[in-house]
Amino acid sequence: MGELAKEVLASTEYGRTAFQPSESWREELGDAFFALVCLANSTNVNLEETLEQALTKYRRRIEETGEPSS
Repeated sequence: MGELAKEVLASTEYGRTAFQPSESWREELGDAFFALVCLANSTNVNLEETLEQALTKYRRRIEETGEPSS
């Protein structure tokens, strides 16, 4: 996650310009995704079920409050 944050900061000149995803961003996002998949697999977490639970939670929040945040 730190590498993703670093990419955002660098590509926006620390918030002075709009974010434009770069090839480095895509690579770092892929690395983070791979790490999460490995972590889920090593802890026997079913990613499909977990994603569905998260989507249900966010849909409910958006319906109730208009916002995805808690």
